[in-house]
Amino acid sequence: ILFHDDDDQQSLKSRLLRASSSEVMPLSAMAATSDASSIPFDPIRIDVQAITYTLGRGKRSKVILRNVNCSFVPGHLSAIMGPSGAGKTTLLNVLTDNAGGKLEGKIRVNGADRPRGFQTYFNLIPQSDILLAALTPSESLMYAAELRLPSSMSRKRKRALVEKVLRQLSIWECKDVMTGDHDRKGISGGQRKRVALARVLVER
Repeated sequence: ILFHDDDDQQSLKSRLLRASSSEVMPLSAMAATSDASSIPFDPIRIDVQAITYTLGRGKRSKVILRNVNCSFVPGHLSAIMGPSGAGKTTLLNVLTDNAGGKLEGKIRVNGADRPRGFQTYFNLIPQSDILLAALTPSESLMYAAELRLPSSMSRKRKRALVEKVLRQLSIWECKDVMTGDHDRKGISGGQRKRVALARVLVER
């Protein structure tokens, strides 16, 4: 799922997505209210024009995507759906400039050629959550903040950012509960997804 919008402060009260009884806010709205974030979130439109993506060379080459056309409009939630092996993840990697195969066709960003460093605008959240079972959501986010945010940012500001994200993603009530896994009971599956998303937002 890719989405990027330019809603104002009022959008914080809107519900854009309901999944597993959880609520997720627009990324830009969250960034707009974060005192610790200085990253601009301008509206981005992506147009994919007849792209074909091939892996390998010669007789061993394999076409993964063939003549794909689609658009991603700011302010809209877009879902890429298909059976296993259809190329959904490959398309996301191609869009975010993280694919190493041969690419034909055009990917336009706001009507222009895709700029260098375009991958810095995105983060892909893995299908399987990569969270340490023994840590609480609060601890996971603080570790992410300590490791990824600039050392010039004070620990107080990092903690304030973590607390804000925990509240905005409605996981404040479980912030001190062990994440858990298949063998150890912890937070729910929906909460795990929100913690994974929160970690990406903190890192950005």
